[in-house]
Amino acid sequence: GITAHNERIETARRGYIIQPQGRFRDVIVRTQTEFDRDASLVRRLTQDNSRQRAAIDEVIALDRERDAEISRLLNDPGVRVAQLQSSAFDDERGVALTRELRTALTAMVEEERRLLEVRNQEQLASVLRLYWVGGLAVALLLAILGAVITLMVGYNRKLGRAQILLA
Repeated sequence: GITAHNERIETARRGYIIQPQGRFRDVIVRTQTEFDRDASLVRRLTQDNSRQRAAIDEVIALDRERDAEISRLLNDPGVRVAQLQSSAFDDERGVALTRELRTALTAMVEEERRLLEVRNQEQLASVLRLYWVGGLAVALLLAILGAVITLMVGYNRKLGRAQILLA
């Protein structure tokens, strides 16, 4: 999903900085397309949850910023050389964006996990209520059946006595 795409883009970006080969560029471009596709899908799927919608909008904004950074890297050899020679490689903006994306995506996953747990608890409570209602309905039917049988037995006894008295 999106989290894996994020990590794949960062790995290929770093690979490209160290060794600017077409295979790293291809991975970046392909994975950016997959990231955008999946982010759009998540955006559609979270229309009913304003918090998740805001989170995916933040992810998309961070991804756009990262895309611009990557474009500069891929199109300007000077950017790659500067990043390669930088002593603060881990503080570079591309790395910071990847970390921010990772944090936002992790928060989204945790929110979905929490929502799923709440939904599961609600479903279990609903099933339990259904069992109670079903059990009460069966008990009520058995009570009605018992009353009908009692009435029928009583009616048959009275009918038998009436027949004996008539005979």
